[in-house]
Amino acid sequence: ERRHRNIVWGSHFEYLLREKLNVSKEQLATLDDDRVKDILNTLFSDLSFRRIMQNILAEKAKHQSPTE
Repeated sequence: ERRHRNIVWGSHFEYLLREKLNVSKEQLATLDDDRVKDILNTLFSDLSFRRIMQNILAEKAKHQSPTE
């Protein structure tokens, strides 16, 4: 169940990134780690994107059991 939830949250995060960058899943997969890091730093400097991600992480934390 935990693995399934992590996949769901990861997919949601990936979707938000692809939506924000306007790229396909395949295009996102071709980016190297440094490029992804630069993109994330840029995105997180956008306050509305940061709020969205903080809300997602808060929601994820709410759904995790204390043993996880």
